[in-house]
Amino acid sequence: MRSMKRTLLTTALAAGMGLAHGSASVLAFKTDFDPHQFPTLSWRWKVTQGIPDANNADSSKEDAPVRVMVAFDGDMSKLNDKDRQASSRAQTFSGKPLPYALLMYIWGGKVPLDSITASAHYSRIKMLAVSVDDKGVGKWQSFTRNLVEDYKRAYGEDPGNVASIEILSDTDNTTSDSDAFYGDISVGAAKP
Repeated sequence: MRSMKRTLLTTALAAGMGLAHGSASVLAFKTDFDPHQFPTLSWRWKVTQGIPDANNADSSKEDAPVRVMVAFDGDMSKLNDKDRQASSRAQTFSGKPLPYALLMYIWGGKVPLDSITASAHYSRIKMLAVSVDDKGVGKWQSFTRNLVEDYKRAYGEDPGNVASIEILSDTDNTTSDSDAFYGDISVGAAKP
């Protein structure tokens, strides 16, 4: 079972291109697994054109050339009124509610490396900057993160099951262009 989960995610999100021209481009893989059993998330990305005007702390400029997003299940009754309304609006417009929690690993703009920024639109979206500004543009970067540790740091609670893993290139707020590549996204057991 452990190798099967890893293979499914690697195959589904093995490599992709993230182009965004004043828009957002997303690819999602639905899944259902306990992050305590498979806490290790690894991926690579390469940004060939960044977003100089992006600022993830400013809702009007909250763009990122690459994002690897992990959606978590949880008890939706625990959400505050504002977040329940945001989830309801999302369901009205898109046909599906927002997840209980979404942890985004982002190429941040004008935020410190390894910082966590809450979305201005939904407090259950937390952006963790693993790359920032123009550092590393044009080079492949590889990451390995512990989903349970990052979730606890972002939300102060234990995570529920992972419901999906998604990639997103996003330039709709700054109406700019971005060009990026994703590769080798996988989950696995804890590293010794």
